[in-house]
Amino acid sequence: MMKDRFKLWMVLVLWGFCCMGAAAQDQYFKAVSQPPLERDDSGLGGMGGMLVFSPHDDLIVSVEPIDCHAQVTRPRKGGEGMYCYEVRADLAKRSDARFIFSRQGKALQTELKQPLRKNHWHACRVEEVANPIDYKDQTGRNTFSGEEDLMLIEFSSTIQGLTIKPSSKLKCTVDAHPQESDASVTITSVRIDSKKLREAKEAAANAEKELAELDKQLQELSKAGNEKAVDELGDRIDQQEEKKDQLEGAYREMCQIEVSAPGSNVMYIDISEIGYKERRAFLVMALTESYESLLAHAKKFMAEYASHTESSYYDAARTAYDKVLEHADCPIDKREEIRCERDTMASIRKYTYFVEETERRAQKAEAEQGFGSDEVFKNLSGEYKFIERLIAYHPEMEGLTEMKTRVWNRLSKHPKSQETVYETVTVQRQVITGKVTMKNQFDTRPLNSLHVNVSMQSDVGKKEARLNAKMVGNVAADGTFSITMPDDYHYIFIDGEKKAHHITPEMTTIQIEL
Repeated sequence: MMKDRFKLWMVLVLWGFCCMGAAAQDQYFKAVSQPPLERDDSGLGGMGGMLVFSPHDDLIVSVEPIDCHAQVTRPRKGGEGMYCYEVRADLAKRSDARFIFSRQGKALQTELKQPLRKNHWHACRVEEVANPIDYKDQTGRNTFSGEEDLMLIEFSSTIQGLTIKPSSKLKCTVDAHPQESDASVTITSVRIDSKKLREAKEAAANAEKELAELDKQLQELSKAGNEKAVDELGDRIDQQEEKKDQLEGAYREMCQIEVSAPGSNVMYIDISEIGYKERRAFLVMALTESYESLLAHAKKFMAEYASHTESSYYDAARTAYDKVLEHADCPIDKREEIRCERDTMASIRKYTYFVEETERRAQKAEAEQGFGSDEVFKNLSGEYKFIERLIAYHPEMEGLTEMKTRVWNRLSKHPKSQETVYETVTVQRQVITGKVTMKNQFDTRPLNSLHVNVSMQSDVGKKEARLNAKMVGNVAADGTFSITMPDDYHYIFIDGEKKAHHITPEMTTIQIEL
């Protein structure tokens, strides 16, 4: 099945690169979509499918809105150095979907809007560009005091090899010259004859009006029961609709100025909202991943992790935090906090991976040996235990209870389950409330920037000693906190502390002075 899809892709990709109108624009990946395959695939179970082909094995694929309930498989290596990601989206509530692409540890991402069809596979190719660029409108609207029908658009940039390409249907002139105050900046001026643009817009509007008038006539003839006239008018309407689409397409094309550079993404500047006799100035800049952008990217993973259960998400989060820690501008006094958050993502990644791996092995064993095999029972039991471990450590994660119920239902139907006695144990977990105060009055760190961590030992001053530590809560602005102690952890510490505080079974409160 997968080989057939790769063969089909090699045919589709040639078509796809000739249809760049279907590509994601103004973004940092080349994302080109193809039409749905004509054959119906009942194996999708009413869902819509997307085959994402990429040379990157660390691509992160997510689907919005959330009610699409998308499922993304791990990448599989195919021919021509490509990896395939299978995405299945629930179309019960909507058929449109937005596919978000990024790479592990990187903040830049691209969005591709794609309507899906039930029981059909779509395909797209996604490849990161080497030198991403972006633009910024520096002027807003202002009047250009030149010729009556002249529209002036200026692009300033230090990027070598920048290409400004207006539509060939647009009457304009393009010239470039160094900026007087800074020779490293090139100013590219596009002077547009807005009269031709206005004529194209009016022609499209008139075609739409004529079509509306023909539709009105058709309704009147239909009421009169004149079938012959209805048929004749229907042909005219089809011709007029085709004419309208052509004129609207020509106008839209005239309104797009293509901006690119060697190895960059292609951006399109829309000039349809720029008035006649106006001047606009755009700054075109190369994008680099600053410490701030990497940190914001990593923090976004932390802020949204409770709604994810897939290991690829936490793998990407862990990598994102690694990038932050590796950045030269990462402050020394923030490394401990960032490292704790990174370790939390790594810990969840480990258990979600175990859940996925045991599920994969159970499915493989069922396909090869049958549902009643010992291998199926062993892996389902392991999956159930790993889910329970996740619930115990991270009860805030959504979807775990449903996963646990689903696995239990399968496990209870296994023949070996009749030989095993399961006991349900309710554990009352220890809740610790406390308050943090600053011993040094000159310590101006905001208390709500601190985290509460748990450890298996008292010495947390060295990196090796913190390997089994994990973040379990935050300190409020007034210094208070409340946490639930996970199993096997008997020490807590606040960011920056080298000695952890021992928590005895009977303790409920603690005061910590930094």
